[in-house]
Amino acid sequence: MMDGAWFEQPERAERLWRRWRGDGLQAELFDRFAPTLAAALQHAPAPDRLLLNIDRWFETLGAKRTYYHLFAEAPHVLTPLLALLAHSQFMADALIQNPELSEILFDWRLLKRPRPTAELRRDLQRFLKPCTTFWMKIDRLRAFKQQEFLRLTALDVLGEASLPEIARRLSDLADVCVSAALEACHQELSAQLGVSGEHGLCVIGMGKWGGRELNYSSDIDPILLCADAPSLRGIHDPMLYLTKLAEMLVKALSEPMRRGIVFRVDLRLRPEGRFGPIVRTVSAALHYYENWAELWERQAMIKARVCAGDPRVGEQFLERISNWVYRPALSDTDFAQIVEQRVRMEAQTQSRGEYETDIKNGWGGIRDIEFPTQALQLMLGGKHPRLRTPNTLDALKRLKNARVLPEQEADALRDAYCFLRTVEHRLQLQYGHQTHTLPDTPRERERFAKHMGYSDPNAFEATLRRHREVARRYRERVFRSHAAPSALIAWENSNPLAYRVGETERDIAMPPIEDDSSWKTALRELGFSEPHRAYHILRTNLVGDEYGAPPPDVKRAFEAVLPELLIACARTPDPDRALIGLERLADAFPNRAALYASYEESPDVLIRLAELAQSPPLWNRLLAHLELLDMLFGEEIVAQGAKTREEHREDLHKRLQSCRSTNAQIANLTAYARREWLRIGARDLWGETTPEQTAQDLTALTETLLSCLWDICAPEVPILIVGFGSLGAGDLGFGSDWDIAFVTADDADVEKVQVFAQNFINLCQQLTEQGVFRPVDTQLRPEGKAGALVRTLTGWHEYYAHSAAPWERLAALRARPLNPESPLTEPFLQLLHQFRYGAPPTQEDLTEMQRLIHRALTERIPSAALNNHLKLGRTGQGTIEFLTHWLVVQHVSLPNHPPSLGTRSQLEWLWRQGIIDRADYEGLSEAWRFLYHLRNRLHLLFEPAPETLPEDERAASVAQSLSLNSAEELHALLRAHQQTILNIQQRFWGR
Repeated sequence: MMDGAWFEQPERAERLWRRWRGDGLQAELFDRFAPTLAAALQHAPAPDRLLLNIDRWFETLGAKRTYYHLFAEAPHVLTPLLALLAHSQFMADALIQNPELSEILFDWRLLKRPRPTAELRRDLQRFLKPCTTFWMKIDRLRAFKQQEFLRLTALDVLGEASLPEIARRLSDLADVCVSAALEACHQELSAQLGVSGEHGLCVIGMGKWGGRELNYSSDIDPILLCADAPSLRGIHDPMLYLTKLAEMLVKALSEPMRRGIVFRVDLRLRPEGRFGPIVRTVSAALHYYENWAELWERQAMIKARVCAGDPRVGEQFLERISNWVYRPALSDTDFAQIVEQRVRMEAQTQSRGEYETDIKNGWGGIRDIEFPTQALQLMLGGKHPRLRTPNTLDALKRLKNARVLPEQEADALRDAYCFLRTVEHRLQLQYGHQTHTLPDTPRERERFAKHMGYSDPNAFEATLRRHREVARRYRERVFRSHAAPSALIAWENSNPLAYRVGETERDIAMPPIEDDSSWKTALRELGFSEPHRAYHILRTNLVGDEYGAPPPDVKRAFEAVLPELLIACARTPDPDRALIGLERLADAFPNRAALYASYEESPDVLIRLAELAQSPPLWNRLLAHLELLDMLFGEEIVAQGAKTREEHREDLHKRLQSCRSTNAQIANLTAYARREWLRIGARDLWGETTPEQTAQDLTALTETLLSCLWDICAPEVPILIVGFGSLGAGDLGFGSDWDIAFVTADDADVEKVQVFAQNFINLCQQLTEQGVFRPVDTQLRPEGKAGALVRTLTGWHEYYAHSAAPWERLAALRARPLNPESPLTEPFLQLLHQFRYGAPPTQEDLTEMQRLIHRALTERIPSAALNNHLKLGRTGQGTIEFLTHWLVVQHVSLPNHPPSLGTRSQLEWLWRQGIIDRADYEGLSEAWRFLYHLRNRLHLLFEPAPETLPEDERAASVAQSLSLNSAEELHALLRAHQQTILNIQQRFWGR
């Protein structure tokens, strides 16, 4: 059954084989799975090593006969185990020291099942739940990491998971483990020191961890940040506590114990490196980066990602640091520093004699792909936010989609990067060492080729050489500009018009305009799906049409800007739409030649306009009001954060104070609304803002418009405008209706106020028809359509106390005064708080709420859309909101309720109260954010906006607009979030 020629010591192999086989029943059972063992030994990179590992593992089996029965009945269960024993001595030792881990490998279904981060986090919580002491938790954390490592390694060596999947899952595992360790440390240390409150510490992952690219033996590189004013109680110096907490976290993760370590921790990427404080506030860190950091730290910040701890702190930091990382351009000096840094790395590998064997830092190594890619991101990311990503493979895809890289080259780089990283993984898998160096003896290289799946070592060497050449060629082409006067250089390829690193080259070879065939080929390669139509637009501007030739100044200006114009269009999700939109703008513009000249003088203007042309609602608004063009390139477009209500009111006050009539005031308010809708939409489309900031901006604008409009209509009539739904919660999207209700004083003339309120609603409707207001809905007022439009404070109190339906408790959780300067605000909030946060609902109330929620999610849309409607249906945004409010209403009280009304804020409150676990909080919060962002983008890209994700070619444009790489990736991401929502709501609602 076994050939001794496979082994260096065949006598030992025969002896062990006979011992495994035994006699009697054991021999009969063994013979049934012996072919599986023999095949593994025959194909192993090092048969003798595998032989000894199998023997050592057999010795750990307590009930050998029982296992032999299992193997005889199902020999295939041995395949993952034998693969691990053959390819990783590191994991073989772990299996032999902890034989119970082998059980993981015997169930193929469990081994392969998807493990999203939320499920991983939930499993770890269950794993740690029985622990009664801190050190028990830390030991169990090591056991959990070891268990997951084993599972991932098995999938890797069996070829059941790709390199990107393994790296992502290793990084997710690090996120989960660090989060659990941080919470365990805080629980232990706060109890020791008598400290209470949330720690507010955030772990920013850097390097491969931040990029979700971890190796098997990677360190994790954290930066530890906290809020400027930590909310800890019971300690005089919160920073001292957080420093101790951080030190405790590092020790918990990296101190060797019985089961080894969790992860090695390297803090040298923090501000000031090893000499800097281990924890900094967000403001202190920003001050350091903006005033003292070197270029390599800016380059490193590309990889920054919130990995554990308080997400609010991390999001605040990354939002504020983004403009420092991604600037409008990369200077020649900075570009040269990146090149020199890579050259220094190569010199170090040469001095060690590892220039050819170091797969990471040597010739044609991983760094030859990573460094040029990061240089391109820094060079172009300021103008093209879609290029901002911490993941190298994702960056290559985005560079391809933006037509910075040719498709063929980008695909070759992806293959090379995956191959080189796989080589790195296999090197580290063997003994668990942090190495990047290939064996240098022929015998060891031959064995390593087998680890890579090559029976012919020459084939492996040829493949390795080919991929290293791809990496090196890429490095040389990007870095060649080190000797050039500018860091923005042109690619040398068959179509230099399509693929350029920069955007300032003028000497670009283009076909003569009469050569329609060559032009259509070039346009097709640029991504135009209708090259004949695009060519007609170009020809019209250069030669003319049946109506005559273009004016000479128009032709000269268009000819000068043509390369930049085509590349700007090509880097949008839909080049055809961009070019057609720019042509429509030129038709509408008073001086076409002056417009083209402005493009040449300010390429950024052209880039932004090409992007904006992707949005029919925004573009049509701009074409109808060209006076808004200047606003799109002012400082407020790229300003950080959202406008506040106070800023909106100040701007509107300046506009309205000089108006002499009501009509003039309304006209100015309308113009301001139109301007701000365009500003907010453009910022969202251009990636200048986050989804959270878009919601804040839209909400603040709406509050200001409504309160100012009331002041115009009835300045002497005191009223409180109450926002419900998304408006009240501060979660407004571009497609959200404005749900409002009115409150007046008890001594007011209600009939008179009703008249003013109705006039106000009528005027809102007129402005909606003009496209400057969203529809205003008053049906959430007491008694809905049948109820009075305006109620007094006492009327609201009586209704809430005696007549309100159970579902109105849910609606009240998102009710908020929109003009808080009104004297009615405080008394109304008192009665509102009493209603929504007072006595807990009865079981009958909860059942009725759930029944009405089910109806709202199933009866308001066609049955065919129940599973894919982005707002309603079983897995839409509305499901998250209803579930959140249903849970909140059961646990709130007057002294303890969510600090704000937004859905994500309420989810966070539920988590911090222990009502939902962190896995559910993160799963629902991320799903809500994704759906909110997706629905907003659909409203910007299509008119009318669909409420389901398109299944046709439009999905690719949506994906690219959201900085995703394909329609398939977008659909997969949506399905993953929908599954998360479904799993969680089924646990709480049972359906």
